[in-house]
Amino acid sequence: MAVNKIENFLEKYQFDPQSGRRAMRLLSRISNVDNDTLVDRLRNNDVRSGLVSSMLLYRSKLDPSHDKHYAGDITFNAPWAGAYIDVEEDQWRVDTQFSGDNVLYGARIIGEFALARATVTGNNALRNGTLIGNEIFSMSVINGESVLRGATVRGNFTACYTKINGSHALADSIIEGHAGLYHTTIIGDDALKNSILSGDRVLSRTIVKGDRGLHSSHLVGKDALYYCQLQGDSILSDSTIIGDESMVRTTINGNNVLNNSYLEGDEILHLSKIKGNYFLRNSTINGDDTMSFSSFEGDHMFNNTTVTGSSAFNHSDISGLLPFEAAELNTPKEGVTLQETHIYGNAFKNAIVQPTQVAPSAEVNGYSFDEWYKQFVPILNSS
Repeated sequence: MAVNKIENFLEKYQFDPQSGRRAMRLLSRISNVDNDTLVDRLRNNDVRSGLVSSMLLYRSKLDPSHDKHYAGDITFNAPWAGAYIDVEEDQWRVDTQFSGDNVLYGARIIGEFALARATVTGNNALRNGTLIGNEIFSMSVINGESVLRGATVRGNFTACYTKINGSHALADSIIEGHAGLYHTTIIGDDALKNSILSGDRVLSRTIVKGDRGLHSSHLVGKDALYYCQLQGDSILSDSTIIGDESMVRTTINGNNVLNNSYLEGDEILHLSKIKGNYFLRNSTINGDDTMSFSSFEGDHMFNNTTVTGSSAFNHSDISGLLPFEAAELNTPKEGVTLQETHIYGNAFKNAIVQPTQVAPSAEVNGYSFDEWYKQFVPILNSS
């Protein structure tokens, strides 16, 4: 098969990996190129060696009529190496190195601890792949733009203790399972953008660095983003987060974080530290004890934000220019909010809040909330 035809074949199925796997399986069986020739091409780093890796793997794993002796000769160190493979094997390729753009593109790999401690380098590596199994590619290192983009990852503790570097890493992906991406480090702009993540403790103790990380994402599960570190502008903007105790003990640094987002669950952002301007602007939060025992530093925090629930912001410190501007605090009749809370800045301009449901212990710029609301808020509203 000529090189340009190989490229056309591989690229044809970029957005239909299931058909790509069927086509690769068929090609490995009908090709008249013998295994010795394929192995020679692999060893000599032939320009076609990426295709060879996939063909030999199919022959060694799926077709008993071919000699399995060649399985040990398969390496994955060329563009498109391992593309569209289909593997079901626990601990597959543990401690293995993979390199080359599009390596393992569209691959379907099922097995516990598969790819554990692997090193994967190349743009679009594992893109549009399907990875299923507990602790799959855990303790691994994955580098390259758009790695795991569009991938589906299912299993408990997937990619735990893994380091992932590259813009658009895991963008458009689906992550399902308990503690997915646990203790993982993900660095790169647009990482996890448009992703769907579900499972208790997903992204817990994880570090995400890069602008627009988790933008337009959807997270469902208790303790999501627990004890994690988020750094970058517009992280989690336009996102939905549903689950009790999400983002507990989380540290966030960046502007426009969680803008235009929807958060639902009790004790969201409890015991957290937030620094950056326009945090939670135009967002909605529903749940009790949200943002309590936390610190917030930045201008225009909670601008046009709607918070519904009892005991919001209790025991928290908030500082910056115009906090709570045009915000709405909806507290149930039996509840109170802002208990033992200290606010520094010209707060509550054009805000909707029921003073009788604000705790007497709340302070704004050294004044009691009641004094501040009666003396200074009318002046702010008229300015």
